Amino acid sequence: MTKGQLVFRDTIYGGLRALAVTFDETPSHRIIDISPTPAPGWAIAVARPKSPAQVAMYAATLIDRGCQADVFSGAFLVAHQGKVIVERACGEADKRGHVANNLDTRINLGSINKAFTAVAVAQLAETQRLSLSEPLSDFVDDSWLPQDIARRITVAQLLAMTSGLGSYFDDNPMSRLRENRTLDDYKPLIRAQTLQAAPGQKFIYSDTGYFLLGLVVQKASGENYYEYVRKHIYRPAGMTDTDSFDTEDPSQRLAVGYLRSGDHSGWRENRLQIPRKGVPDGGGYSTAHDLLRFAEALKQGQL
Repeated sequence: MTKGQLVFRDTIYGGLRALAVTFDETPSHRIIDISPTPAPGWAIAVARPKSPAQVAMYAATLIDRGCQADVFSGAFLVAHQGKVIVERACGEADKRGHVANNLDTRINLGSINKAFTAVAVAQLAETQRLSLSEPLSDFVDDSWLPQDIARRITVAQLLAMTSGLGSYFDDNPMSRLRENRTLDDYKPLIRAQTLQAAPGQKFIYSDTGYFLLGLVVQKASGENYYEYVRKHIYRPAGMTDTDSFDTEDPSQRLAVGYLRSGDHSGWRENRLQIPRKGVPDGGGYSTAHDLLRFAEALKQGQL
């Protein structure tokens, strides 16, 4: 077999993409395999060091390209030592009403909520209301997870995604998740989860694990998960635009997510592909400035 590489440069952002190509030994050298691979060193130019202002302006240039090409829609900022150097917002938060994105638009965070949940767990460990070595069975009963599984998993393993649990998203249509409004509504989905590996043996990205950490926070703190993160994370950090908002509440100033339509005719809303309300493993909303406040609060030891 003969191997080669193809390197492509992104026409919008300038980044490099590469494919590893394998040919057979016949005279025609037919391609028998193509797979993604990191861009090789010979294709990457060594850039001169840039100042923070130069980095920020370069990033803004790329964002502007994405906005103009309609491949980026949202808000962006670059800060250095806590001070914003450049910020942008483009695209539409709601295409039906042609509502433009701005820096105050609340945008879906996806799995960034996991960072808030991890901080909550660390706070409770710091104040000795839980131990990272404790088994999950100390925090959830058999209605959430069989105890023969929960006893084998520690809080630390849930944090590190080495619990052996996968993601309840994988086994359930999102239409089912849209019906859920409270953490307890997820109980049948979590209860049905099984181990994909022995706890502590390997890394498996786990939404189930971080959902369960939300239950750990509730049990250890004696507070509702949502109230805990509001009181102990959002408020101390000054994050006034961050929460697990109900996407069906029209007063919350939430951006609508969009996917390319299958027939390439335009865009379609992703409302039916996301939970109605955020949970400990994801789905909340925030702004670029609130995420900066979160980062600075962590750096300053405020949390």
